[in-house]
Amino acid sequence: MNGRHLLRALGIVLGCLISSSSINLFLMPNHLLSGGLTGIGIIVYFMTGGLPVGAQVLVGQMSADGIIQFREGGHAKRGVPRSIAFFE
Repeated sequence: MNGRHLLRALGIVLGCLISSSSINLFLMPNHLLSGGLTGIGIIVYFMTGGLPVGAQVLVGQMSADGIIQFREGGHAKRGVPRSIAFFE
């Protein structure tokens, strides 16, 4: 892994930390929603009484990647989901 890939990976990790912090420190305590999978995860969290939002988003994203790859008739590089394929 060269420096460019390492920098991109650190940017993704930093973005994930900022996003998860905003969900846990701002949105959920104030009973606010966001859009997309995160919003759906927050709704399910409050309806079920505690199903983790992060796990729901992970499963939802993996499902979305699988559907997209199925519709396009194949996989990204060697079966790697498109969301992480740039590391190869």
